[in-house]
Amino acid sequence: MSYREMIKEQLGNGYTFTKAYNAFENGELRIIAEDESGWEHRYILIDGQLTEKP
Repeated sequence: MSYREMIKEQLGNGYTFTKAYNAFENGELRIIAEDESGWEHRYILIDGQLTEKP
């Protein structure tokens, strides 16, 4: 499954995949998605689930 598909499946059609990167200091995979208003939301991928990063 691609990150684009994961974003649509877990967050809905109003979100668009922007970027994914590894945070090497703690081994997290971070994903950035943009909502319909253009706001960026940052997520951590944990066990296949997106968890919003504060």
